[in-house]
Amino acid sequence: RNVHTSTSEVEQRAFWMLVVIFRHFGLECLYAPGLPSSMSNSASQINPQILYTKFNGLLESQLPALKKHFENESVDFADIYTRWFRTMFTEFDLIPPSTVARLWDIFFIQGWDSLLNCVIALLSLLEEDLLQLPLEGILLYLRTIQQQRPEIYHIDPNFLLNMKLASSLK
Repeated sequence: RNVHTSTSEVEQRAFWMLVVIFRHFGLECLYAPGLPSSMSNSASQINPQILYTKFNGLLESQLPALKKHFENESVDFADIYTRWFRTMFTEFDLIPPSTVARLWDIFFIQGWDSLLNCVIALLSLLEEDLLQLPLEGILLYLRTIQQQRPEIYHIDPNFLLNMKLASSLK
């Protein structure tokens, strides 16, 4: 006898899997009004303020010229944070779905720090271009990587992961 699962049952399973993932990794705090005051004990759970602080710290230590340029151009990291981290890169403007899937693998295994290092590695590939752009150009560029730099948009996820590993060893 061949048993098929109904579409609604598959949708229910997917929904409850999403709930488990959100609870396990503390992702619901990314959407809560106001910022939580402390980080969870788990390396994968983080509140938005700590995520923002860690991202800024990595940008400062790994790409100081780019960080300074972003500050000079008044780049609002709230926009970047919302589009990248709150959506877990599913808007696909920075990287394609296949690379997002690899980043999720890294996130599920190694947590936020590893994911942040991957983003810094990607930004390092774009740094030269970004340093030449004013505020509006930076924001447009980061939303149109596929058209601007298709070779980076379609980067081999393993290359990006190797860059992340190399930068974390510095």
